[in-house]
Order: sequence, then structure tokens, then C-alpha cells
Amino acid sequence: MAGFYRYDQNLDKYVPMPVELLASEGEEYTAPKITQKFNEVETKTTEILNKVLTDDRYFTVTSSFKQDATLGIEYYVTKVTPKTTEAKKSMVQKTFAYDLEKSIDPTSSYFGTTNRETVLSMAKRKRSVVAINASGWRSNGEVMGLQIKDGVLYKDYDAAGYTGAEACVFFDDGTMKVYGNREVDADILISKGARNSFAFGIWLVKDSKPRTAQMTTWADLNVKHPRQAIGQRSDGTLVIITVDGRSLRSSGITAYDMPSLFLSEGCVNAFLLDGGGSSQTAVEGKYINNISDGIERAVVDTLTISYPDDDTDSRFFEVQEGRGLATSLNRRVEFIESKPTWNVLDLGFSPDGLIDNTAKFKKALSDLSEKGGGKLHFPKGTYLIGKQNTTSASEKIELPSNVSIVGERRSYTKLLRNPNHSLDELLRITDHNYIEGIEIDGNSSVNKSSCRLIAGGNIKSFKMKDCSLVNATDRGVSIHGIGKSITIEGMYISNIANECINVAEGEIIKLIDSEITFSGTALWVGNAANIFTKNNLAKSLKTFVRYKNSQNAICSGNIITNNIDRAIWGSVREAIFSDNVFKQCHSDYHLYFIQEDTGTNDLIVTGNSVYSDVEGTAFIRTPSDIDRRRVSGNVGNIPSLNLD
Repeated sequence: MAGFYRYDQNLDKYVPMPVELLASEGEEYTAPKITQKFNEVETKTTEILNKVLTDDRYFTVTSSFKQDATLGIEYYVTKVTPKTTEAKKSMVQKTFAYDLEKSIDPTSSYFGTTNRETVLSMAKRKRSVVAINASGWRSNGEVMGLQIKDGVLYKDYDAAGYTGAEACVFFDDGTMKVYGNREVDADILISKGARNSFAFGIWLVKDSKPRTAQMTTWADLNVKHPRQAIGQRSDGTLVIITVDGRSLRSSGITAYDMPSLFLSEGCVNAFLLDGGGSSQTAVEGKYINNISDGIERAVVDTLTISYPDDDTDSRFFEVQEGRGLATSLNRRVEFIESKPTWNVLDLGFSPDGLIDNTAKFKKALSDLSEKGGGKLHFPKGTYLIGKQNTTSASEKIELPSNVSIVGERRSYTKLLRNPNHSLDELLRITDHNYIEGIEIDGNSSVNKSSCRLIAGGNIKSFKMKDCSLVNATDRGVSIHGIGKSITIEGMYISNIANECINVAEGEIIKLIDSEITFSGTALWVGNAANIFTKNNLAKSLKTFVRYKNSQNAICSGNIITNNIDRAIWGSVREAIFSDNVFKQCHSDYHLYFIQEDTGTNDLIVTGNSVYSDVEGTAFIRTPSDIDRRRVSGNVGNIPSLNLD
């Protein structure tokens, strides 16, 4: 299922609805700190980028990957050095999201829209070599702070002492200056040649001096988040620093720890742009950082670096693709592929679904493990696995650390449970396993013994993508220890007797872009943090999500229909439930929250569509002693849609 959908009761069908992405960092209701790498790889990272594109007529662009063990961060430094005075003047541009750009009225004191556009889309539309997110926005669509574009004032500063009261301004000569707390009036700036401005955060470095005073009205600046900021050296070189965050590899950084990074790069001025899940840097049509949401976030504007409009030299651009995409001059070295890929047919596997492959499978996995990991490729076919008539744990098929199994696609490649397999697990996973393009079939119509299709204990980094899990007599994926960084993406899951995904304890758990049907509970999580369920189609289940003593959850853009029990229930703190469709719950409530051990608190439930023909069904029940909740902006035909 692609995109977000809303059920239209009049048309009796699901229709596309605008994608309302998560709140920008720093708003009244900040999104929970969801963590997940955008580009998952199993190989070692070297230098991410090395002198990406050089055109001596205009500017050079370089980008590098860095680590700071003291701060516990990974970050990217992109430098743009103008080669001429004209390049310095013209290379920085401000681009509003397309629909926002069309609707702006510069005579109005307010402008805004809920429409957004991705950084890559704006980069392609403006033929930009480098594009980064820039200004922040509020939940009502208003762009934050001072907004000047091409010398025209579109919006003045926000109130003194708050977000949007400070500004980053580029002048006609290409100089970047930063201003604190409504320091210089907008009309004066324009009279002095202000060309483009960006707002959201605070100045970090001013006239080569770091910021030391903290903004008492914005405590979030002193919390570790992914961050995006820009600075300038005295020679006009722009320095863009993008810090990864909300992940095990990089915790994020406070705003007040960032000045030292820019001073070490020789910047005389630097400014904090919108961060969090909006932190995105694209160079030549590709993101170079790891986006904390796990998917790109649409934003209101970008700061873009582009060649002059009259440059049509195809040596530097693929014009038909919009210029600025990777070309022969691209020298990006992202990852070094050093681990082997073996075709299982070359190892004597049988793809006919009749001959058991367990012994060959176990040997191939063992041999790959001795080489430090690698990939097993399963071409089209049905591969029978699971040793017959044994209860010995040593006969289990275990994926060693850093081993992946990949098929042609889930409709072509199947791993089928042996009719006489009697162990309680079909595949056992360890750390850093990856499975893609395979259907795993528990064969429950023939083999009735209880079996989990995939199981593991304490697990770090497991991902399944574009696979099917079907016909299980017990669970689909079961993590009975602590699971860290568990991603289930683009899946088809059906006929799973109990929980489709069960994580007893852990953090960074994602179920996204999947279809789950005719099963028990789609996702069960206990004592977990950072739980992300987005853009799933769930129908004819017992329950969609069961939280137990969990926190920091986002449940957004899902369609949940015809569930037997409550769609979502349990105990969870600091959670957002937005833009979901709930239809035909056959229970007392669609959402049912309890206190349990650690309790339920800090809930935001907004923008959902709720319909039911079942008499007596209500929308939400929260504990009577809950401290903080916001239930508003929901639509539908049942009671208690909006409690606040």
C-alpha cells in the first residue's frame, strides 16, 4: 500500500489524503524520539563522500563523514567553496515547497499551508547540486520566523525570546550574517541588501565567537537531537553540518554543543536550522545522512546550492533528469562491499519444494560465518527446510551474525516448512541479520505442530524487507530477549495464529508499509521504547498493536479495519496517534489505554478517521488519572472522538 488513505463514508472506499508529517522539532507537541537508520547496510562505512563535484568555473563541493567519541555522534560536513565573486553572490537560493510557493501573498502578515515537499523534490525542481532543509513550521502551517526570498519580505520575525525570533540572512554579495532576538528590523536588512533568510533556531557562532547564553524559553535546545546547521568562513565557503541522532550509533547533539564544530571548521558565523527528523542533506540527488524518521520528511523550504540558470553544460548535469543528479564526475564512495554473495543453486540446493535443504542450508551459513558474514541468494523456487522428526536444538537453522538471505522477490522465492519438522522455531536469528524478497511459509495446513517462523533472543539490528510471513501455527517473528533496531518493512503477513511480530523488550522497533491480514495481533511490544508503526493496512486481526509498559511511540497513517478486539490497547507513554483510519471495530473501544505497571501518559490523538456500524463502540478510553493527553481533530460517526 503506497501513500496515506482516508475512508470516505459517502463513497464507501478509501481515498488518498494529504500526507501530514510529524511535528517539527521545537513545537508545543514534539514528536517522540524515533530512531532508525535511513540506509541500512551490512558493510563497513569508510569516507561517505570525497570531493563530489568540482567545476572550476563556479564552486567546489566536498563532503565527509566524521565521528566524535566525546559527544557520541556521527556527522557529515559538506563544504561549498565559491570560485568566483559571481558564484558567491548567486549560488545560495531559497526554495519554498511547491504548493506553498504558489500560495504566498507577500502583503499578508501570515502565510502557510499544510502542504510540504521533500528536499529531493525541491532539489530536482530547482536543479540543485546541494539541498538541505532549512526553516521550521508550526502545526497550523505557519512558517517560522523571518522569511525573505529574493529580496522580498514574506514574513517578519516571531515574538521576541522564542523560536523564529532569530535569523540567518544571506546578502546580495553572498555574505551570511546571523541575528539574535529581533536584532535588526526586516526593512533595514532589506535596505542593506538582504536577499534570502531562514529561521527556526538560534545563532551558534557570531563574528567568530561561540554562543554561550542559553535561551530559557526553549528547553529543547539543550536536549540531544539530530541537528542541521550552516556556517560560513571568511573566504565565503559555506559549511553545512548534519548530525545524526536518535540511534544507537549517534545520540544526537544539543544546540549548545554545536558551536565548537563550526569553530573547528573555521567559520565566522553559524546558525541552527530545523532539525530532528527534518535533518536532511542531499548532494547530487542523494541523501548523505541517516534520517532519524527512517523515511524522508517533507518540509516547508530548503536552502539550495545551484549553478547559474544559463549553465547547460551536460558535462556537469543530466539535463533531462533536471540537472544536479549524479554524473560521470560523481566520485561518491559510499560503502566498500567486502563480503561474499553465494548463489544457493551453486551449493546444491533443490528449488523444487520436495527435497529437504536443511543440511546444505546449515553448512552454507556456517561457511559464511567463518568468512565474517555475507549473503545467501535464493533464486526463484520453493526450498523445503526444517529437519524432520527431531527435537534437538542443535538442528535449528541459525543465521550467524552479519549474514543475510535474499530472494528474487517474495512471489518467486519461498522457504517452506517441512511437513514433518517438529522444532518450535523454523529460523533463528542473531545480530545484524537481513532478509529480503522471500516468502516464509509455515505450512500450517499440513504441519500442525507449534512453530515460530523466526525467533531470537537478545538481538541487535534485524531487518526484513519485501517479504511474506504466512501460515504460522504460533508467531511470525518472536524476539524473546532484548531487541534493538528491529525493522519490518514492506511485508505481506497473513494467517499467523498469534502475534505477527512480538518483541518482549527493546528499542527502535518499526512496522511500516506492510499489509497484515487474518492473524492475531500485528505487533506486541513490552518494556519497549521508540516504536514506529506507519502506513500499514491491517484488516481482520484480533488487535493491531498491543503496548505493554512502553514509551515514545508513533502510530500514523495506518488503515485498521474489521478487527475482532480493540485496534490499539495497553500502556504507553509519550505517544502520537495521528492520521489513521479506524473502521468496524468489534469491541467496546477502538483505542483502550490502561495504567498497568509504568502507566499511560502524554498522549496525542489527532487527525484520525473513525467509522463503525457496530452499536455501542466508542473511540477511546484513557485512565481517569492520566495527567496529559490531547484528543482532538478526529472525525467519524461514533462518540467520544474529541475529549479535549
